[in-house]
Amino acid sequence: GNCKHHHTKLGDDLCSEKGNKKIKVLRFDNKRGYGLDPCPSLLREQFFEAYSDSFDLNSMDFFICSHPVANCELYIPFGRPIIIYATTRLEFGRHDQNIDWRSQDLSEESPKRFQEWVRNFQALAKDPRNIVAANNAYDAAYIEYFTGIKALYIPSWCGGDASSPELIGAYAYQPKRMRVLIIPYRTNLEFYPEDIPSHGWPDHSKRNSQTPYGHPILKELADVMRGGSAPEGLVFASIHWEYGHEFSSPAVFKDHPAVV
Repeated sequence: GNCKHHHTKLGDDLCSEKGNKKIKVLRFDNKRGYGLDPCPSLLREQFFEAYSDSFDLNSMDFFICSHPVANCELYIPFGRPIIIYATTRLEFGRHDQNIDWRSQDLSEESPKRFQEWVRNFQALAKDPRNIVAANNAYDAAYIEYFTGIKALYIPSWCGGDASSPELIGAYAYQPKRMRVLIIPYRTNLEFYPEDIPSHGWPDHSKRNSQTPYGHPILKELADVMRGGSAPEGLVFASIHWEYGHEFSSPAVFKDHPAVV
C-alpha cells in the first residue's frame, strides 16, 4: 500500500493501527506503496469505493501530491482540483528501473504503467483547476521532456520565521566560521562510477579529485573563487575534510555561513 503520511486536519495519523479513524484500503507496506502494488487498478477502485461517501475527502478543496507524484492517480476519481508538486523523477513509482530497491516490484507491465501515467498527467495538466509544479529546474525540464507540459517552478522553502522552533535552540543560525560546507548529495559528485559499490559507501581514498571543486558541476563555483569576487576570507571546504568521521549532527551547520 501507499500509506505512510496521511493525516487529518488535526494531525491525527490515519496510517496508525490504533483508533477508529485508521485509513481504509491503504496501508504502510515498506516500499511497495510507491507503485500502488501489487494491483494498481484494483487498489484505486477500492480506494474510491471506500471514500466516495467520506465527509473528510468530499469536504476538501483540493489534493496535493508530491512524492511520488504518480500516486495522484489515486485521487483523480474524486473530481477535486489537484496540485501536482514534483520533487523527483516523473516515472518514480511506475517504471523506475534504475532504482535498485524498486527493481523487485517492477514487471513487464511497468513501461505501460508509466505511459498510462503520462497520459493521465497530460489530462490533469489540461484542466485549468489543476496546478503542475516542480521544486527544482531539473524536474521542471524533465516533465516538459516527457509530457510537453511546462511545470511551474516553485523552489522548496525549508525555513521559517525567527520564532519558529527549527530556527532557535541548538539549530539557531549563528555562523562563526568563514567556511562554506560542500556536501555532495550523491556519490557521483566525488567518485568514478566503477569505484562506487552496489551496497555501502565507496572508499574515500579513491575520490576522483583532491579538491571539493573536482566535479564539473562545481566548476562555476571554483571560477568565482579564483576570480576574487567572493567575500574576503570565505572558504569552501568539503564536509569530509572539515569533520571526517567525527560528524554526528547537522547542528554544526549553524556555525557555517552556508551549505552547498
